Amino acid sequence: MWKRFAPIALSLALATAATCAPAASKDFRPAPPQPATTYPLHESHADERFSIALDPYDSDAKLEGAKAPYLRAGLLPIRVIMTNDSDQPVSLTDLQFQLIFRSDSGRRIKVDEANTDDILRNLVTPDRNPTTPSAAPRLPFPLPKRSKPRVKQEQVDEVQQLRFRAHAVEAHGTQSGFIFFDISGLALPLPGARVYITGLKNAGGGDLLYFEIPLQPANAGNNVQ
Repeated sequence: MWKRFAPIALSLALATAATCAPAASKDFRPAPPQPATTYPLHESHADERFSIALDPYDSDAKLEGAKAPYLRAGLLPIRVIMTNDSDQPVSLTDLQFQLIFRSDSGRRIKVDEANTDDILRNLVTPDRNPTTPSAAPRLPFPLPKRSKPRVKQEQVDEVQQLRFRAHAVEAHGTQSGFIFFDISGLALPLPGARVYITGLKNAGGGDLLYFEIPLQPANAGNNVQ
């Protein structure tokens, strides 16, 4: 009788194992970059034949699979896509990004791009507000020293892989990567937020015109003046 029911029992066991097995983790892999002009948030300079697009990753859905909790750590990741339609390369060695927005009181605020150390520092203690003093009483005896919190190596690797690292955009080429801004304590979306981009140079060493790209469509909120 066992031989008769063995195939059925085996099928039930396999089905149960598949149901109980943990789901494989999904890696955070943004789609390959398309030409900058195909993204909703972009700016093009016809004379210089150069375009830059921004794609803010400002929701958990867009960051699904990421190893690091960027939003919880007060970091705003923005994917940058640069497309060079000219016949000469554009140098990015002096490239600079700055986030500009309005505070609740209407004050104009500027935030420079976070470097790798800044990013990892935020990731050490996500959800922590450093401006809040500790309420714990001081003990009359010393406590044993604890090892300093560290960022997981997989998170370090992810940050280094994601960051925008290109030194140039070749003729008729596209480059992409992520920049990060520390917006700890602020709620998204940021009123009138835009990214100011400078430091691009043509093959002769001359400066390209600056780019100033809103993080929201023109009809989604007030612009910074």
